[in-house]
Amino acid sequence: MISRETHLCMRRKLFACSASSRALRWLFMLSLFAISLECFSCSSYKSSSTTPPPISVSVAPASASVAVNQMKQFTATVTYDSQNMGVTWSLSCTGSCGLLSPSSTANPITYTAPANVPNPATVTLTAKSNADTTKTASATITVTSTPPPISVTVSPTSANVQVNQTANLTATVQNDTQNQGVTWTLSGAGCSGKSGSPSILPPRKSSSLVGSI
Repeated sequence: MISRETHLCMRRKLFACSASSRALRWLFMLSLFAISLECFSCSSYKSSSTTPPPISVSVAPASASVAVNQMKQFTATVTYDSQNMGVTWSLSCTGSCGLLSPSSTANPITYTAPANVPNPATVTLTAKSNADTTKTASATITVTSTPPPISVTVSPTSANVQVNQTANLTATVQNDTQNQGVTWTLSGAGCSGKSGSPSILPPRKSSSLVGSI
């Protein structure tokens, strides 16, 4: 038969074991909660860090005037195109819009205006991202009639220059839409001068300076 003292001792031990078990359970639950929070944080970080920014497209120049049968170059810039898929170009207008070369996927692209001015005289050049076809950008092209002829003038038209001295002459080019400038040459009997830009060192005998495009 168990004595009263033995019975009380057993109850105390059971109570201590039960309290210890409850403490272990609480510690285990808190550890699980902390691990869950850490995993949730890691999952959120990975999800946000792997989402790429949206693709955007721009075209330069955004507008231009191009005479009939003349050419103009355009460039598309695609940001966040991680696969470097580039763009596809297209033209839209009423009537004949012109041509694109060397291909509709080249970048930069060269636009050649049609032989006749469309009506209205506006052509829209569009670059569409190949990676995300919802992203586009456009340039507005105004087709103009045949440009006026190029003309060149030189100032001064004449000058007296001593031997081994220099003179500055300026060429003015009108309607040079591509800004190609001039090439200077010398001609004259015994001409041996040295040409510069735009300084001229004259020869021993008289000569004339000619600007040609």
